[in-house]
Amino acid sequence: MLRQVIAANYSLAAARATLAQARESIAQARSALFPQIDLTATVRGGTGAAAPNLFAVGPMVSYSIDAFGGTRRHVEQVQAMAEVQRYELVAAYLALTGSSVVEAVAIATVRLQIATVEDLIKNDRKNLDLVQREFDAGRVAKSDVLTAAAQLASDRTQLPALRQQLNVARHALAVLSSRAPGQWTPPDFELSEFTLPLEVPLSVPSELLRQRPDILAAEALLHADMAAIGVATAELYPSLTLSASFTRSGGALADVFGPAASDVLSAGAASTSRSFAAAAWSRSATKPSTPIGRSSQHGSRPCCRRSGKSPTRSRPSRRIPRRWRPRATRSRSRGRRSLCSG
Repeated sequence: MLRQVIAANYSLAAARATLAQARESIAQARSALFPQIDLTATVRGGTGAAAPNLFAVGPMVSYSIDAFGGTRRHVEQVQAMAEVQRYELVAAYLALTGSSVVEAVAIATVRLQIATVEDLIKNDRKNLDLVQREFDAGRVAKSDVLTAAAQLASDRTQLPALRQQLNVARHALAVLSSRAPGQWTPPDFELSEFTLPLEVPLSVPSELLRQRPDILAAEALLHADMAAIGVATAELYPSLTLSASFTRSGGALADVFGPAASDVLSAGAASTSRSFAAAAWSRSATKPSTPIGRSSQHGSRPCCRRSGKSPTRSRPSRRIPRRWRPRATRSRSRGRRSLCSG
């Protein structure tokens, strides 16, 4: 019977669900101690009809440094609240099982009382018949007959109250099993079916008090409040978060949606390659075809009037220090200096 009540009780199921939610909250709070990884993706369409769809996708990693213990205290607070929910589940379990056992014992007790009263009523009827016969025989007075009838009526008045108590206990047990009283009737229990434990654990009152789930839940709630103070204290200090992201963008998404977008992308790549080829051709066209320092027309413009020879060096002239320069010779014919050897 207790197994059916435990399995079908909605309050106990709600307490279990609340405890499961609290345990998941612990896992969520612990996740803040580790790096967080997110994936972002954006798609942007072109302005023209032939413009490709551009996309950007990449991961982002962030890590919050718990320098002042705010995250750890938050985890401690969530764990304490989970302990509160666990003790509340234990309290609900004890209340449910205790109430179910009490109602079962009440059903068995009331049924025994009803059986006893019914036996008394049978005996009262027999006694009234005997007294009535003796009165008819003239052996007893009329008062004895009235006394026996009053006793029978008195015992009969106990049955409605006892039957009402039996119905109340049955309905309470049906409600504890989350069923309507008109839809389910609990079994008829007998006091002989209940057995006491053979060994009762001995404990002092202080240890028994420490086993109460309501006191343990209050202690866990105090622990959660102290952890909340630590979280509020950590919020007075600055927070430090390290983040890094890597984004890759391009127009390859157009290849997925249709061939028109891929044609646009290939045309863009071809135009890019043509631009690179044109730039290379322009650089080759501007390159000089003759060495630096040599005349493009040999012999048309000699460097010296006397010899009429063109310079033989192909590299540009550089400045020679004064002490290394040869002495200038004066031409006797015209009276001017010449650096040419001819």
